[in-house]
Amino acid sequence: MNPNVSQCLEKIDGLLGMEEFKAIVKEWSHAAQNLYCMPSTARITLPNYLCATRSGVGTSTMLGLMADFLEEANLLEFVGDVKYFEFILDNDPEFSAFTRLLDTFRKAAGFRGAFKGIACIDISEWINDLKDIRFLRFLEYSAEISSSTMFVFQVPILDPKAFGEVEAAVSSYLRVRPMTIHFPQTCELIVYVAMMLKENGFVLAQSAADVLAKTIAGVREMVNFDGYKTLNLLVEEILYEKCCNGVLHGNVIEAEDVIRFLPDGQWIKQLKQSKTRLNLGFVTDRGNMEVGKC
Repeated sequence: MNPNVSQCLEKIDGLLGMEEFKAIVKEWSHAAQNLYCMPSTARITLPNYLCATRSGVGTSTMLGLMADFLEEANLLEFVGDVKYFEFILDNDPEFSAFTRLLDTFRKAAGFRGAFKGIACIDISEWINDLKDIRFLRFLEYSAEISSSTMFVFQVPILDPKAFGEVEAAVSSYLRVRPMTIHFPQTCELIVYVAMMLKENGFVLAQSAADVLAKTIAGVREMVNFDGYKTLNLLVEEILYEKCCNGVLHGNVIEAEDVIRFLPDGQWIKQLKQSKTRLNLGFVTDRGNMEVGKC
C-alpha cells in the first residue's frame, strides 16, 4: 500500500466520533486496492454523501483528511487552488446564494479555470422546501458537474422520516449515500482536552479530568456547545488560569486548577449566557467559503 495512503488511514483512524466516516473510508480503501486489478482505463465513480451532523464535530478536519486520502488513493482527481471548500446555501427569495456558489466554484478553480474536488454544501435551510424550484435548480446544477465534483451535502441531525425525505429529494438528481457524524462521547472529549494540554507542556491529573468530565458531559448537551471550538476555548482558559496565578510549580493540572470550570462554575455560567452560536467549518460571513489548501 502507498505509504502516504497508510498515513492518511492512521490519521482518519484517530478521529473521534466518526465511525460511519471511518467505515466509508474502509470501503474506499477496498476500491483503491481493487482498482489495481482492473484495466488501466477502468474508473470507479464514487457516490456523493448526505451528512447529518451539527456544528463543532470537526467537519473541516474530516474534509481535509477525506481529500488527502482520495487523492493519494487515486480515487478522485483534484484540480484548482483548493481541494475542498465549504459553503452555506442560504434560502433567500432572490436566491443570490446560488450566484455566490457559482462564484465560489470560480474562486476554487483559480487560474486553472476549472475545479475538481470536494464541495461541502450546507443545505439545512432547504429541508422544508425540498420541492422549491430554486432548490431543484441547485440540485440540477450539482448533477451536471458531479462527474468532476464530489458533493457532501450537510444537514442537521434529523428524525429518520425527515432525513429520508431529504435523501429522496437529493437522490432524484445524484447518487448519494447517507452519513451521520455525532459528537464523540465525553470520555473521548476528555482525551482531546488532555492531548491539547499536553501539546502545551501540561499533564491533566485524574482528579482534574474527573471534574472536567462532569462539566463536559453537561456542556455537550447545550445548544450553543460548539464541539472542538468550545473545547479549544476551554483549554485556553485552563492554561491562562494556570499560568497567571503565580509562579508555576510543576506542569500538572490538578483539580484545584479547574475549580472555575465546575458544572456550576463561572465558565459554565458565561457559556450559558452566550447568545452567539459559532459554526465551526463555516465562515461567519455567509456565502463566503472556507477552503482546504492544496
